[in-house]
Amino acid sequence: MLCATPLNSPDFSTLTDRELEVLRLLGRGGSNRQMARWLGITERTTKAHISRIIEKLKITGRIEAIFLANYYHDALCTSAGCTSGLPKGQ
Repeated sequence: MLCATPLNSPDFSTLTDRELEVLRLLGRGGSNRQMARWLGITERTTKAHISRIIEKLKITGRIEAIFLANYYHDALCTSAGCTSGLPKGQ
């Protein structure tokens, strides 16, 4: 029998503002290329941010980061106008 275990809340305070922004976009399904365009950075920099997010949160990979971004959306998105993290018109 499989049992669900409660999630330990990740320490998002270890992430920079830019890493939080990338995590929110990642949670919305953005590709590295899309996120780079939206943030005005290179795709390589986007990949570096994702790698640091995975390392800092002590998770196994991108899929887990996407899950956490969605599961903890309310904690990650503190602005009143935040609905998706996507730039306007997306």
